[in-house]
Amino acid sequence: MALRDQKAIGMGGLAGAARSRISAIASVVYGSVLRNSISEQLKKLVPGAEISAGLPRSSVPQLI
Repeated sequence: MALRDQKAIGMGGLAGAARSRISAIASVVYGSVLRNSISEQLKKLVPGAEISAGLPRSSVPQLI
């Protein structure tokens, strides 16, 4: 194996490490956006469903 080929192997390792770091950051950002989105949707949808199920309006804030 020539020295040139061995350098290419090392670059592949660096590229893999960079991809791993970028993936970790992207996962954190995605999770944060998803969590905030679900929280907002629950605040909009749950009270109506609770009232439709027969819960008094005065009890809705206690559950949320």
